[in-house]
Amino acid sequence: MQFSKNSTSGEVHHHTHDRKASPRFLRFRLWIFFLVFHSVRQRQHRAIDGLYDSVVCSRICSSKQELDDLFAKLKITPCPHCKITRALIKHGLLRGYDHNHQLNKTFRAARVFCSNGHRATGCGRTFSVWMADKIKRLFLSAYSLLQFLSNAVGSGNKLQAFRKLNSGLSDSATYHIWRRFLNAQVAIRTALAGLCERPQMVSDCPAKLTLAHLQKAFNEHPLSPIAAFGAALQRFFF
Repeated sequence: MQFSKNSTSGEVHHHTHDRKASPRFLRFRLWIFFLVFHSVRQRQHRAIDGLYDSVVCSRICSSKQELDDLFAKLKITPCPHCKITRALIKHGLLRGYDHNHQLNKTFRAARVFCSNGHRATGCGRTFSVWMADKIKRLFLSAYSLLQFLSNAVGSGNKLQAFRKLNSGLSDSATYHIWRRFLNAQVAIRTALAGLCERPQMVSDCPAKLTLAHLQKAFNEHPLSPIAAFGAALQRFFF
């Protein structure tokens, strides 16, 4: 910006010169745009892949025998990702602590790999095979989780119901688990609606209605209702 003074009127005028942005500045802006766009796309792909893996490409077994049978038939089992057979191989175990094994790690799930090496025609992706009594990303077992939810709904005191489990977790875990349950209620009841009608009961507590529907759907199942939910519907409780 330059200033000039009119000799007759004494006014000061401002002269603005529009300069084109330098090539270096344009490259910097393009680089920032690329980083932001790439970051957003990565988050979108991770969310989609996580949803796809948790809903479609995970297997839930009701017993150790069912898991062994699955491993015995891996070579004739199609990959849930690419649908190709004769490419699946065992790819390790997922071990961790839970409510019943607080000092020693126990088996929670297995990984299966669709081999794409050594002339194999697989897609190179993996999927998980879980036991029905284990809850993904949760220290509690399916039976302990049902105990907590039922006692919390019955007594109205979530913290007291959680402390009865003697799980060793902090009190803050109470509300984290309860929030996960509340957020999953719509999906749970939608899935249960395909198995049986909801129970004819009146209650202003949605959580109570959800648990009653769960109990009705798997009342005669040998597994805990939450474990039976996963084994029968092949989807995680939450």
